[in-house]
Amino acid sequence: MKNPQETKMNFFENDMNFKRFIEVSFPVKEVSEESSREKNIRHGHISTLHIWWARRPLASSRATAYAALIPAPENNLEWDTKRQNIENLAKWENSLNRTIIEKARKDILEANGGKPLKVLDPFSGGGSIPLECLRLGLETYANDYNPVAVLILKCTLEYPQKFGKPGEIEIETESFGKKVKEKTKVQNVLLEDVKKWGNWILEEAKKEIGKFYPPDKDGSIPVGYIWARTIPCQNPSCGAEIPLMRQFWLAKKDNKKVALKPYVKDKKVEFEIVGQNKPFPKDFDPEKGTVRRAIATCLVCGSTVDDKTVRKLFQEGKAGQRMIAVVLHHGRTGASPVKGKTYRLATEKDLEIFKEAEKYLEEKREKLMDEWGIDPVPDESMNTDDPTTVAGRGYGFKVWGDLFNSRQKLALITFVEKIRQAYRILNEMIDTENSGTKTDSGSTGFQPVKEFRIYKRNLPHWEQPGGIYFITFRTANGFTLSAEAKNIVFDSIKFHNNKKYELYACVIMPDHVHLILQPLEKTKNAFYSIAEIMHSIKSYSANQINIQLGRKGSVWLDESFDRILRDDNELLEKMNYIVNNPVKGGLVEKIEDYKWVYVMGWVNDEVEPQAMMPAQAMMPAQARMPVAPINKIKKEYAKAVVSYLGFIPSRMADTNSTLCHWDGTWEKISTTFARQALPMNWDYIETNVFSDKGYSYSNILENNILNVLSHLTQIPPVEVEE
Repeated sequence: MKNPQETKMNFFENDMNFKRFIEVSFPVKEVSEESSREKNIRHGHISTLHIWWARRPLASSRATAYAALIPAPENNLEWDTKRQNIENLAKWENSLNRTIIEKARKDILEANGGKPLKVLDPFSGGGSIPLECLRLGLETYANDYNPVAVLILKCTLEYPQKFGKPGEIEIETESFGKKVKEKTKVQNVLLEDVKKWGNWILEEAKKEIGKFYPPDKDGSIPVGYIWARTIPCQNPSCGAEIPLMRQFWLAKKDNKKVALKPYVKDKKVEFEIVGQNKPFPKDFDPEKGTVRRAIATCLVCGSTVDDKTVRKLFQEGKAGQRMIAVVLHHGRTGASPVKGKTYRLATEKDLEIFKEAEKYLEEKREKLMDEWGIDPVPDESMNTDDPTTVAGRGYGFKVWGDLFNSRQKLALITFVEKIRQAYRILNEMIDTENSGTKTDSGSTGFQPVKEFRIYKRNLPHWEQPGGIYFITFRTANGFTLSAEAKNIVFDSIKFHNNKKYELYACVIMPDHVHLILQPLEKTKNAFYSIAEIMHSIKSYSANQINIQLGRKGSVWLDESFDRILRDDNELLEKMNYIVNNPVKGGLVEKIEDYKWVYVMGWVNDEVEPQAMMPAQAMMPAQARMPVAPINKIKKEYAKAVVSYLGFIPSRMADTNSTLCHWDGTWEKISTTFARQALPMNWDYIETNVFSDKGYSYSNILENNILNVLSHLTQIPPVEVEE
């Protein structure tokens, strides 16, 4: 007979007679209760990151993994102790308890001879099992066929462990009335960057489409807009519009009952709000709506429209929609005496703003279609044979974009665009080449020759006297430069050449400009700064463009991207990039046909560009010196940051579609995927994506992304033996 110590050491070494704890006992009732309770936990739970239907509870995943990896008890006292350990381990509030987690890790290591186990989950789905194995100190490998699952797994398992570490960030503070920049230590650099870029995206989107979600005159903020789908009454002598509403409750609580009460005026259904400022009628039952089981009742004449006819009207495009009411809240300042949510009827102004958003959607959709090469609004077909979705129920829904109204589509594609812009900016900041110039031995490493000046706005900027810069600046709010506007920009850039800088190359594209330049000395040992140069170019050109085109508003985004070029190889590479940009962008077939491009030593209407590009000799000597390194952000890190932000539009699609309805019992929005089906929704609520209540962008960023990331990055790392 083997002694206990030898048995433990051979736990997973061909000793199949050795029993695990889970084989002899398990606190099923207690772990089940914790798993059930977990459904109501939102703060930091991975279920809020992205929907995954078959995600296993974290409590049971953690408890069963632990129980399967420790030996069975040798006596009743040990049985009681280990059982209690499992119950404590299953509790959500203990999921980051260092004492409990480290004890569980130690138990598993001791049972395996001190060597971390490897776990492979080839079909990981939402990641519950591999996450809990990681939490328990196991070397975890996860995979899945589904690309959505893979993204969830990377954001749950990989990125937090790889990038969610302490570091330093630069912040701007005020000291004696002046703004100063200083470095501060943070516990989680990844979390701070996701927060920073998430807020940048929010502000950029707000600048563009915030006007379509205005506050009320009294400062009240719309939480959402309640709509009803409509059909015409089929009674030949009536023809009134029937607002299709399943019921009329706005708030249905013990201490608060508010409802929409329909009434007929001039053969049209109108509404009033009762229970708020007007008494609730005793004879009014808000439960009785105008449609049930697809059979609609006209409140004007009392006739009904059968379900087949209702579906036919939708299929023939004869159905419409009507904004009925607006849900409001009154800010977080505490100044308002009104607490909780209030309601008002929709006005002509509300509808007017919606129509403006509808018109802007058409313009933006066309612009992004040209830019991306695909329709930004999902045009993939829905399964019209599946009765569990609205597409399969005969209401005329054909593509996934049909699930959203115009303003919802506009919000979604705008946020997607801003996220793509953030990723592009991050990538432009990244050094994908070697971290320095090559030495004679073939190794890399920069050899700084002059001092640096580093400053930071939204982006970090490095300046070095005598440095050569590749600069990109973009138009604001989707403004496209006309031929006349391009001429103004071109003239502005050339005007300052040999005065404030030496211009190596430039190209003016429809929505952005690329420059390669070297600042000149302003005074002895003091060079023109990039900020001064960009102000000269952008300020003058913007002013002239607005005058010439008779327009107002911003022409350029406030901030530009700039990069110190490292050596002559990179300089030539960027010059090639500038010359080929108009051709690559499909603006011309031959670069000599494009008027708004300049390269030092080349006149585009007289010299073939191919003859110019290898002409390294035309660069001045100072262009061939090694220059200093810039702040480098790895592409993988940029992808990590944007991956978390990419979850936000996905959550918004769940919380802001025409399949969301207002739940008066809780006074909150019931989401698209509240159940594993996509049923028809007669009345729906459209979310104000810029509110600070409900499922707004800022709340999704805070509650669904940052809280989860904060939790995941607090899981202790696993030491892996090479």
